[in-house]
Amino acid sequence: FARYIQIITVSMKPTNRIFLIISLVLFLGSGHVSAQNAKPDARAVKLESKADRSFIKGDYLKAMKIYKQAEARLADNNPQKYTLAVKMARLYVLLQMPDEIIYYYDMVHSATDTLLTVNDICFYVDALRQKEEMRRAEIVVRQYAFKNQFSRNQRFLNLLHSIETQRYYYK
Repeated sequence: FARYIQIITVSMKPTNRIFLIISLVLFLGSGHVSAQNAKPDARAVKLESKADRSFIKGDYLKAMKIYKQAEARLADNNPQKYTLAVKMARLYVLLQMPDEIIYYYDMVHSATDTLLTVNDICFYVDALRQKEEMRRAEIVVRQYAFKNQFSRNQRFLNLLHSIETQRYYYK
């Protein structure tokens, strides 16, 4: 995989290389959820890998199509489905589609919050605010406000301050 990335990045401009690295960190940074009874679907894992490669190549629409195929193969209670949902939400962030961002982050947020990073929560809240769902955005921000990783992240603190200020001035 590292060799594949090296081959791709050699021919890229430095700014594109930086964008690729940031995208990979944001997109592939989540770990897989482990559960005792859940067995990963081998076909879904292959589809997910194929979608990841399409994402790396910058073919976001193809990646989304393949992620949806992988998601369709999984049962509703399969933890692998939540990992896919996080990746799909992150991809929709890049595509700037707030309705889909909210849908997939809602799915993960209601099932487990261990997959969501600080950036995921910020993207989720930004999408909620963009769709003018201020009450839900405030609830989500306050749920995470006192968790250690969030209380030290400047982006999250700025978001929290922004929501509090907006609430104060625009009641």
